Amino acid sequence: MKICNNAFDAETAELTEIFTRWPFPLSDFQKHAIDAILKKKHVIITAHTGNGKTLAADFAITHFTGIGKKVIYTSPIKALTNQKYNTFQEKYPDIEFGIITGDTILNPGAQCIFVTTEILRNTLFKKKWLDVNEDKKNQITLDIDINPDELGAVVFDEIHYIMDKERGPVWHESIMMLPDTVQIIGLSATIDRPWVLSEWIEKEKHREVWLCPTTTRVIPQYHYGFVTFPHSVLDKLPSDKRVKFETMYEKELLIKSPDSHFQDNTYYEIKKMLNYLRENKVWIDKFFVFNQFIRYLKFKKYLPAICFVYSRKQVEIIASKINICLFDDDSKLPSTIENECKQILIQKVDNWKEYVNLPEFKRLIKCLQKGIAYHHGGMIQIFKELVEHLFEKKYIKLLIATETFAVGVDMPAQSVIFTALQKFNGKKFRWLEPHECSQQSGRAGRRGQKEKIGRVWHLFNLFDIRNSVPDVLTYRNLLEGKPQPFTSTFKIHFNLILRLLSMESFDLKEFMYKSLMSDDIIKELECLTDDIVKFEAILEKKTAIPFQVEESSLSRYFEIEEILSLSTKKVKKKLLREKSNIEESSKFFNVEYEKYVAIQNIKTSIKRKHDHFKEAKCRIQDQIKLHVNILTYNDFIADDKITEKGLIAANIQEMHCLALADVLQENPFDNLKVSELASVLSIFTSVSVKEENSIIKSDHIKAPDIVKKTIKTIKTAYNKYYDIESYNETDFVNDYDIHYNMCELIYRWCNATSEEECFKIFAEALYYNISRGEFVKAILKINNISHELSKIAELQSNMALLEKVKLIPDVTLKSIANNQSLYL
Repeated sequence: MKICNNAFDAETAELTEIFTRWPFPLSDFQKHAIDAILKKKHVIITAHTGNGKTLAADFAITHFTGIGKKVIYTSPIKALTNQKYNTFQEKYPDIEFGIITGDTILNPGAQCIFVTTEILRNTLFKKKWLDVNEDKKNQITLDIDINPDELGAVVFDEIHYIMDKERGPVWHESIMMLPDTVQIIGLSATIDRPWVLSEWIEKEKHREVWLCPTTTRVIPQYHYGFVTFPHSVLDKLPSDKRVKFETMYEKELLIKSPDSHFQDNTYYEIKKMLNYLRENKVWIDKFFVFNQFIRYLKFKKYLPAICFVYSRKQVEIIASKINICLFDDDSKLPSTIENECKQILIQKVDNWKEYVNLPEFKRLIKCLQKGIAYHHGGMIQIFKELVEHLFEKKYIKLLIATETFAVGVDMPAQSVIFTALQKFNGKKFRWLEPHECSQQSGRAGRRGQKEKIGRVWHLFNLFDIRNSVPDVLTYRNLLEGKPQPFTSTFKIHFNLILRLLSMESFDLKEFMYKSLMSDDIIKELECLTDDIVKFEAILEKKTAIPFQVEESSLSRYFEIEEILSLSTKKVKKKLLREKSNIEESSKFFNVEYEKYVAIQNIKTSIKRKHDHFKEAKCRIQDQIKLHVNILTYNDFIADDKITEKGLIAANIQEMHCLALADVLQENPFDNLKVSELASVLSIFTSVSVKEENSIIKSDHIKAPDIVKKTIKTIKTAYNKYYDIESYNETDFVNDYDIHYNMCELIYRWCNATSEEECFKIFAEALYYNISRGEFVKAILKINNISHELSKIAELQSNMALLEKVKLIPDVTLKSIANNQSLYL
């Protein structure tokens, strides 16, 4: 493994020509990456957002397609996949591009294919399975059907997702399953100890990895605090306070610059001001703060700006409450922006009228006429993409967004605004992590833009409203803390074991021991060995000096100490007397007993380390054995080979694979109508409603009895495996969350025959706090599941089920519930 963090000094005529293809001088890490690709090395780039790490992917795509090879470009989310597809298609019109996501397949045989990482992982496993099951090739279709000899490289965008607890294993498995002939280009945010990932890839893929890191931002960033309040407050202040406050009132209060540490003094001065206002009962409306601050940014020409808010609901409220027009006075955009939006929709979607008649469109236009927009996960996908399109055209001066906007979507601004430094994690509020703050603030400033610095604003008034200004140590760590530490999230789980067993030639232990989990265990064992040696040396030193008191007395005293609190009153009295006698037996007792206790503690620590060592050494083997035993007992494996039921489970990713394989053995879907099946599948969608409106029991669903009966069958299977996993303390890779809140709505949706009926169902969903965007996501999820079920029906040769699931798109994809995208 080679770390390329030095100045690039290996320029050749070929490289010089390549480097001059861009209209700006390349950074050293970019030059190293290009050189590595040409020398057929794997490449891992770690860089801050906005530093230009995608440039290596640009080069890889043009290089490999130019020599007749194909490229797969993976990204973690569908929205980013769509955007990258659109960006590269416009940038390189001579290259053929395709895209495959859960609900979109376009030109799958193209020179460069954009996919979600899950699609790549699933395809790699299926291809390996087909290699050993050639007789099934006519039954199974692959999402990506590329000959390994044709594939030059795979680009893993946002490869740091390999550390994600829930989705990280997908990246692990994808890398492990890739043919060794394929080059890997990994694009990552800055992470701590990136060489751990690089060394593992080099060892696993038998090819040298060049790690190209950069910790310096090409566009320097400045963090400012900002405080405001009504001017009338200033007028009422004592003269000494007024003079002090005027130096800070609506000023750029530098709290961190690229060449300085966190400014403690500035922080304390702001805190004093906020404390004084609070003590004197001066409460400042948050919308006043927003309007004052945005007015300031407009005056200083610091727009466009991205404002991060950690609540979908608040995103739209804040956008509507800003009453300033951010366009220049002579701009025609306030009067033309609506028509501009309509024209974009007319060009891209046939049913554009349905979109422009929505109240969501009218609300968005009202904000856009002020130069303001919003962006969050609950929006209709078309409207999110419309906002991205307008932002790129510089028609949006202020974008208010949730943090998902910071993940990959390439939309730089002059300024980034933090309205809070805490976010709710589902249970409680927690401080942002340094890498989260870095990723979001990274949207300020971008290479190639006119502005040469990025400004990050901290609205202290808003922090103070919720009493959530961090202490100085927390704040300093937030802005100066280490990048996200690299940790392995690889897990041994049922689906992985079944997929490996289905390929016959794969050795379970060998595969698991090649994972990052194995590397982590080796390091863990090394640390434990060092600890044991250290403790044993201390023990040897302490036991070298003999006790001046009988060791049997010390041992008995130690024993009494441990059992005293658990003894009866009568026994306790006797023990206390014995304890006292031992204490009085020697004047050295207290000193010697202290030494004895210290020795016992060391012995206990050594034993614990040995026990931990034994557990860690056998962890992979024990985990495999545990999972295989469960799979065998439940008929997924027989005689160490996968059964037909196991093969069904191996092909289920969208639901709990074991539970659904059990259910499918009983053929409960055979007697369902298409609308009833869609209703049943809605229990697997990720939709949240108000607690008071949530349907707790399947009996309460307003749907045909057969739907309720089928759901109960599924719930019973889920409960069975939840109990098994709880008892055996597995890693719980599978999600056991199912809900009944969409069943009735989806059943009625499938049977709706007019736009009026569809919009009536939308309205009812909104009543239960399900936005149109979330409703559409649920529809698409149902279609993804039905696509997966069609593959299983093919495996089972169940033509009745296959015919039924293939009809699900016909009854669900209607009105604005579809997979339309402005990027496609």
